[in-house]
Amino acid sequence: MLLSLFLLLFFSSCLHYNYYFLSGKNLSAAEPPRLVSEDDTLRIEYDFATDRGKIGMRIENKTDDFIEVDWKKSAVVIGGRAVSFYNSQALISGTIQIDTGRNRALVQLENPAYHADLKANIIISEPVEFLFPRSYIRKTPPATAITSNLSPVGRLAENEGEKIGLPIQRGFKVTYKKVQYSGEKSPLKFNILLTFRMGKGTDQKEFHREHPFFISEIWQSEFDENTFPKGMLKSPNRLN
Repeated sequence: MLLSLFLLLFFSSCLHYNYYFLSGKNLSAAEPPRLVSEDDTLRIEYDFATDRGKIGMRIENKTDDFIEVDWKKSAVVIGGRAVSFYNSQALISGTIQIDTGRNRALVQLENPAYHADLKANIIISEPVEFLFPRSYIRKTPPATAITSNLSPVGRLAENEGEKIGLPIQRGFKVTYKKVQYSGEKSPLKFNILLTFRMGKGTDQKEFHREHPFFISEIWQSEFDENTFPKGMLKSPNRLN
């Protein structure tokens, strides 16, 4: 159940890439790199690779009843800190483009004219979302990205591990160092807790799903993912 999560690009004495592999307890693997929890009520797919370490989820209601997802009572717990998946603030995400050449007559001035265009989206987090019968939702909550906790993990792996060399291909030999961790000794562990409600009125019942995750392997290499044999790394995302 080792999935290529993402790779972190950092500089030390020379250029290295860190490849992190994430495992989950009581979860199964799915393609593309996802970890899945499934029972008669829900199918929950976790995706940490697509959005650079953010927690992506696909939650499917497998029943004929309505189910509520309570994001105010759902959180990721990492490093002993619980971060709710609900944010009451409206977030603005966008880009600013500056064009100094629209007015050529002003280019010779000491302080040229700047024109800026702003394109942005307002993101509003819902406290509760409904799962209609036999339907699914996708969610990337505005919670802590796993990548913000990786720097000390990369430094820890520098003095550990087994060096591995792959057969020569395309005229050069790819080498990397591999460090493996059990769940108890992993340098980064976190839990995801989701809260649901099913039923109507006084018959409504609240239930939970909790899933532990941990980094089970780290690879360090001077080679990027494109130089590894095809299929050896499952489309990791690079952080620049």
